[in-house]
Amino acid sequence: VRTDIQLARVRSRTGEEMASDFERQRATAEDRLGAIVRAPGDVAALARASLDGAVGSLRLDDAGAPVDPPSADDKTLLEHALCRVMFGLIEDASARATAVMSHVASGGGAKKAATDKKAGATNAANEPSMPRLLDLALTLSETGVVEPACVFNALEQLLETCTIADCEDVFTWVEARRGRLSADALWRRGKLVMLRTCNELQRRLSKTADTVLRGRVLLLLSSLYPLSERSALNLGGNYNAGNVTELDGRDAEGDDAQAQAGTQASDANAEAEGVVVDRAFYETFWSLQKFFSNPPAALEPTGGWKTFARALGSVLDNFETHRLDKTSAGRAVTTVTTVTGGGDEHRGTAAANIEGTTAGTKYLTAAPLLHLQLRDPAFRRHFLVQCAVFLGFCTAPCLYKGVDAKGALDAKKRVMEAIRHTPPHGEEFAAAVALALRREEGWVLWKRDNCKDFEREPEAPRAGAAAP
Repeated sequence: VRTDIQLARVRSRTGEEMASDFERQRATAEDRLGAIVRAPGDVAALARASLDGAVGSLRLDDAGAPVDPPSADDKTLLEHALCRVMFGLIEDASARATAVMSHVASGGGAKKAATDKKAGATNAANEPSMPRLLDLALTLSETGVVEPACVFNALEQLLETCTIADCEDVFTWVEARRGRLSADALWRRGKLVMLRTCNELQRRLSKTADTVLRGRVLLLLSSLYPLSERSALNLGGNYNAGNVTELDGRDAEGDDAQAQAGTQASDANAEAEGVVVDRAFYETFWSLQKFFSNPPAALEPTGGWKTFARALGSVLDNFETHRLDKTSAGRAVTTVTTVTGGGDEHRGTAAANIEGTTAGTKYLTAAPLLHLQLRDPAFRRHFLVQCAVFLGFCTAPCLYKGVDAKGALDAKKRVMEAIRHTPPHGEEFAAAVALALRREEGWVLWKRDNCKDFEREPEAPRAGAAAP
């Protein structure tokens, strides 16, 4: 028993010594990494001079690469120290109430940050610290000092702790380093981490308020992954059935006299302005959204296509009868400015909406608004593009059941003609839509053929062929 107690004490002391040795080396590495981030100059050169011999048997050559492959423990220690420096910068930025990617580290943690803030102290380098830390992680991953996936893990942890505004700044750094991040040595080990990071960021972003950043994330993924990457494909053909359009039923129920009187007054104004909108047309117009959100469920029942064709024909008849002229955009801007009560800033926002430079709009379905919405060129364009995309799929071979191919083709021509007559720049906009639809036809055929790889192996030279 006494021997067992003695062995346990020896093991305990050995464990404590190992833990203290790890903490001592980690603290040394953390200090050196922090000094690299705060110091002016090239990150790679500073890392080569500062990290040589920092932990274990790590020795670096003139290019900054390890002379001998570092042990797994040394890599883990450096990655741990790098993460601690990163979280220290986040804490420092929070204490100073500054953006993470534009914050200049002062050193000493949150307490010293608060003191420096009162004293007005700044870093002599005056260069944001977090981009330098990410550059350092990228350099160490490239040279093999740490694991290739280290920079991707750092990005994942950073984005998890950032606000949406800070995430946008971090993503700007990612886009600028895309070429280095996609290098084969790094990408093979970090692509799954990057995919998980981007998917998690997409879940956090609003589909209406953060559409630009969502688009940037998708564009980055499409540039990093090959076209034949099946993880991004909707192989099951699933639709966003959760996007439900709810109709305004106040005036239909007749239990709200004030709402009914307002609707009648609105209808009278609409007729005076030349736009005929009644309850039947309102329900017809918004009923088309169920076909756009889930085409198979809306088309496959008996008479589904005929119902869609009648509703679309009624709306197009209204559009053709009440076409917009070149002054419609100006009138829409005036209307929006009057409603919002804004000055030049609101007027500029409204003009941008007319030009279609903003995205992610989900329009209100209140019945009294429809006659105003129909006078808005941007609103018409959104709706007509929905129709064009839907009819483009209806005319594709073997896609939807119960579709009248000739009727779909004729309806598509009417929709494209309506787009051409919608200002501003109707002809140019219609040409862009037509080009997108032609390209989409190729993708439809590619998916129908089970998504064959685009990459091809080089062909063997033919016998007797001359060398190039």
